[in-house]
Amino acid sequence: MKTSDELDVGGLVTAVAMLVVSAWVLWESQSYTELAAVFPRTVALVLALASGILIVRCLMRLQLPAKVEAGSHLRRAVLVLALVGWVVLIPVIGFFIASLLGFIVCGLTARYEPWPMRRWVGFVTMALAAVALFYGLFSEVLKVPFPRGWLL
Repeated sequence: MKTSDELDVGGLVTAVAMLVVSAWVLWESQSYTELAAVFPRTVALVLALASGILIVRCLMRLQLPAKVEAGSHLRRAVLVLALVGWVVLIPVIGFFIASLLGFIVCGLTARYEPWPMRRWVGFVTMALAAVALFYGLFSEVLKVPFPRGWLL
């Protein structure tokens, strides 16, 4: 394995922060019923494990620091605004529609070249299928209650 002379400070700080988040989720889920706690605890444990591995890799200098790449600050700002808008729209238009719109806006923010009509149709179809699949999985199989919007 190749080691680095530099400590990946960003990776280490992120891993520690995610370890704290996973500990908080585990703490909060103590008041949940057994069935309701399964999903958040599973995610928190996976996050804690991944964070622990990253911490060890950073401290052993096996994790190379990320190279800073030039990028569009406007594109990053639009992505943050899209994510904030996604969350703000949930109580207004409902979880499913807000998630579908948020997914599409995030995908459009990530594209770099113009798309032909066939690719647009494929992207919107894939977005609809992905959101419907996860919505169905969480609402029907896992029985996660989703907020309803004022409009829906």
